Order: sequence, then structure tokens, then C-alpha cells
Amino acid sequence: MSRLYSRSSSPARSISSRSSWTGEPNKNGQKHKQHFTVKALDEDTAIRSLIFVVNQEHIKPVISLHFNCHSYGVVSLPVSLRHLYKSMTTPSLQIYRERRYPLEIDTDTDIDTVLENHDCSDTENMLADQRTRGPPSPPVPTLNEINRGDIPIIHDCDDNLLIKTINDLIQVVKRLREELESQRRETQSLRDILERCDFCRPGVQCYDTVEGFQCGSCPNGYSGDGRHCKPRGGCDLNPCHHGVQCVDTQEAPYYRCGACPQGSTGNGTNCHDLDEPCDPRCQCTNLNPGYRCDPCPVGFTGSSGVEGVGLEQASRNRQRCYDIDECADGRNGGCASNSVCHNTEGSFYCGSCRSGYVGNQTTGCHNAPGLCPDGTRCDPNAECIRVARERYTCKCKVGWAGDGRTCGPDIDLDGWPDYDLGCQDPRCRKVRPE
Repeated sequence: MSRLYSRSSSPARSISSRSSWTGEPNKNGQKHKQHFTVKALDEDTAIRSLIFVVNQEHIKPVISLHFNCHSYGVVSLPVSLRHLYKSMTTPSLQIYRERRYPLEIDTDTDIDTVLENHDCSDTENMLADQRTRGPPSPPVPTLNEINRGDIPIIHDCDDNLLIKTINDLIQVVKRLREELESQRRETQSLRDILERCDFCRPGVQCYDTVEGFQCGSCPNGYSGDGRHCKPRGGCDLNPCHHGVQCVDTQEAPYYRCGACPQGSTGNGTNCHDLDEPCDPRCQCTNLNPGYRCDPCPVGFTGSSGVEGVGLEQASRNRQRCYDIDECADGRNGGCASNSVCHNTEGSFYCGSCRSGYVGNQTTGCHNAPGLCPDGTRCDPNAECIRVARERYTCKCKVGWAGDGRTCGPDIDLDGWPDYDLGCQDPRCRKVRPE
């Protein structure tokens, strides 16, 4: 015969008991769980002992329940533990508990011994109770047993005295009810404290193991076994950058780092090389200690090279390179005359001929016949006449007549062409209009 029992002296928050049996049969490899609930238990009853009895020789698959030394009958199972155990490839039976109650498993022991170990005084009565399904009814006091010192005995039938006594009794019951409620709250509070009690230092993880509780590691900045943690030197973890002095302090983060080495910048914990002194267009080389900046590239003017050590010198002697405008050298950047020179950062390039000129950078840019500086196109036998600062018009040369854009021979020099030129202007006609 095998028996499983759990004992606790704390009042139960929810006394409904649930046992979860877990096995792994050979057939499908799935775990089998069985839960059962005892609804007859009072919600406010304290759990002193809770015993589950499994009789392996019994034909029916049942489990007997004993609560606080009283039998509460049996609970049927769909399959016996013996059958379930034999069907496992690797036999294993797991028992779970939801709270920190003492848990014991007792095998090959009779129920008398188990009940005696749980301070059940009348073992024979307990065995007789196994045939019942619920707890014994509380004893009903007889008339002779009612003899309380706080309630006076009444020997007459005085109505006023009876009313006064009843009122006093009501007040006493009210006070008792208030005291009971206060005690219930205090007991509940103590129970919560006990259930949530951790033996580890606040902030340290507590693990519940078979051997008992185990504490995790102490928080950052502390050393110890988890139960007792004390501040340690912050510099023990080498938080500062290599080569930076570290000083222990009494306040978080319990250390202070010195200044970064020369040639680098940062907060002491993290330091990085000081690359900023050089112009972005120049190559910067880290030295030990210090730095070196290469000269400004072609097309820029400025520093021919900088070397230094430390942040102060780097801030005071920042290297700067400035673009050279090659097109403003008085020679149009070396481009052909009357052509466009385009300046770029660090360089330049030559464009096309200016307006009124034709050619390229190889042959040069020259005046175009009949093309005025503002782009006005004239007849090859006409001239460009400026009528405003940036405005030109066309006029036929001597011996030619027309509107300037189109000119024809004028042998008699009367200002009119010798034949119609076919343009819209009146000056293009052969005969002067009347």
C-alpha cells in the first residue's frame, strides 16, 4: 500500500483540494493528467493534514482522502496507478504542490501509523470514519452544558430585564464578530507574508529546489551568496577605459573614471581617438600620442599640414582648406576667350562659346557673321546696331536695302531694294509705298 500526504498549519485560502497525477504511457507518448476536487470542505478551515491513500491491491481504481484526521471517502480514477505505471516505457510519477506546504510520500505503511504520525488521537474512530463521505457533524450542546459566565442566568420573567439582556447579548455578539473579522484579516495577512516570504536579499532571484531554496547572484555593485550582499568596489569590474584611472565611490555607480588619455576624447568609461582636428578633405593619421593632418589637396588653399597633441591644441589649431576659384585668375581659367569657365570645388571646366560667338575650345570663339551679341540674327550684308545697353538691331549696309534681317541690292541707292525681298516689312518692297 502506498500513501501520499501533505500537511500544513496555515489557514487555507481556497480549501478545495486538487491532486494532479501525471504519467507517460507507451501507446502514444502523451502525458496523462488526472485532477479531482473535494467540494465538501469548508473554505475557512485550516489545513493540518491532507492524506491521499492509494491501495495498489484494490481492484477498483480509487484514491481515499483523509482531511484533518477525518475520512472523506474515495475518489474514482479512470485508470489505476498500477496499470498506468506498468504501461510506461520509463516509469515516472510526478506530484505537484502549488504552495509551500510540507510534502511527504510514505510507501508500504499502514494507515494507522500514518494517522498516528499526524497526531490523530483516536485511530479506531478515524478508521471507522473511512466508511463515511463527509466530516462528522459538530456536537450539539445540551441544556446543562450552556453555562457561560458572561451571560447572566435569569430566574424570573421580568420583561425589561429580558430585553436588556438580549440587547447586551446582541452587543457582545457584534463585538465578537468585529474581533473575529479583525483576526481573520490579520491571519490572512500573515499567511500572505509566509507564502511570499523569500529568504534571499531583496532584488535577488529565489529558486525553489528539492533540497530547499537557492538564491541567485547579488545585484550589480554587490557581492555575496545572495542571502547576504554587501557593496563592493565599483572598480573591481574595470569599468574605465584602458589606461584611465578608476576611483571607488560610495554612491552609484560606485566608481569614477578619470580623463581620457591625450590624443583621445570621451567620458573616461569610453574613449575614442581624436580625429576631428583635420579638414574633412585631408587624411588624418593617429600618432602615439597625438595626430597629423596631411596638406590640403590640389584645388584648395590653406594648411600645408598640421601636427599636434591633445584636445586643447586640436581645438585651437583646427585645419581648414578653402576652394580656389580658377575662373577668377584673370585668364578665364585658361579657357578660350569669349567662352564660359565653370568653377567647381577643387577644380573647374571650360564650357561653350558665349552668346554671339561661334567655335570651340580648340579653334577658339569668334564673332558669327550677322549674329549680334544679344543673339539677334542679321543678314550677312547688315550690321549690328546697339540701341540700348543689352539690345541690338540690324541695319543693311550701303548698297543694300531691306529690314536688316533680309537685305537686297540697292544700285540706285534710294534706300529701296531693286526687287521685292518677300518679307513683311515695308522696306522689303521694290517700290516706295505712296
